[in-house]
Amino acid sequence: MSRSRPQFRPARRSFSAFMALVVMAALLVLPASPAGAATAVTGDTFSSTTNGGTFTEVPSPLGGSSFSYTGTAAALNAPGGAGEYEPWVDGNHAPTLSQAVTDAGDLDLVAAFDSTPVERFQLQGIIISDASNNFLRFDVHHDGTQMRCLGGEPTSSNSADHVAFDVAVSTGSAAFLRVVRTGNTFEAFVSETGLAGSYTSCGSLTKAMTITNVGVFGGNARPASGQAVPAYSALVDYFGPFVAPDSLPSQTESDVTNPSISNESLAVSNTAVTFNFEVSEPATGTAQVLSHGSVVTSTIPVAFHGGTITGLPADTNLTLRLNVTDTAGLTDTKDVAFKTSGSATAPVIEVFYGPQQTFGSPGTTQRWVNIVGNVSDPQDNL
Repeated sequence: MSRSRPQFRPARRSFSAFMALVVMAALLVLPASPAGAATAVTGDTFSSTTNGGTFTEVPSPLGGSSFSYTGTAAALNAPGGAGEYEPWVDGNHAPTLSQAVTDAGDLDLVAAFDSTPVERFQLQGIIISDASNNFLRFDVHHDGTQMRCLGGEPTSSNSADHVAFDVAVSTGSAAFLRVVRTGNTFEAFVSETGLAGSYTSCGSLTKAMTITNVGVFGGNARPASGQAVPAYSALVDYFGPFVAPDSLPSQTESDVTNPSISNESLAVSNTAVTFNFEVSEPATGTAQVLSHGSVVTSTIPVAFHGGTITGLPADTNLTLRLNVTDTAGLTDTKDVAFKTSGSATAPVIEVFYGPQQTFGSPGTTQRWVNIVGNVSDPQDNL
């Protein structure tokens, strides 16, 4: 899959040679980077279809999250529905790729994303934690209207520290998130291109901590009370020490593996079907009941899909067709047969000549009477 911006994966180079380039490039393009001793972090370009081991997969304690690797990015998949998969006051519930580090001072990290939040409280970011599971959270997220950049210490006993800053940024700024630590000051930056000199500061916070882990996460939160949480997949192109993508050789990437639909579940009524399914890698999707309605299950690549199609005929055998397309344009289709239940609407009885009628004569038994009218069924079952 061709990309419009320079990529972090060099062509035909070993990973160790690439990381040597990363270190050299970082020294060349970062005159504004923190001075003095630095905390060593090993970066990863996620150019394999499996986890290369640079980062440890930390699934959400809520269950249901997953990780997948397309060969061009790592996908951190958070399902939609009821759970909120985010780092917040009750702990980190977001699927996270984490790396243990030894704190040696200053820090300069960047996460390059191939995903963009489009629904309220879809989010992706960087988490920095200590041995007591206290952590700092820096993310880009959508608020339903625009993109925002947030930083804070959710685990602080002081609620004022939970969100240190939350500012509006451009939509394209979701592509690159950078966090710089100088002494006890942590500052977040965003960029649309990742090029040196293109970063804009979101804000900073002060925290004295001994860092034991750094990580990149993707997740979601509830848009509003009573609303379902939107599924989201953060696609991570690179995470590690800061390096400008233009300092490395660019390449055309290729994803040759088709996505695969699995774990379909259906809830069927007399006139509707509600469905959920998973995809082996983030993909956009649609669903259609053949000869009837259709819905878009996601306009951005995600691993968890769902929806509801209404207006179906009762007591009828039907087919639900699921279609997905990954970021490389590869597809998968699956048909799922189901049957709607019988009519939940009672037949309509219309009695001619009114609800009160008189038959026969007083004292004379009449064994039967003819009541004239119509019976109809809105579902056409009669």
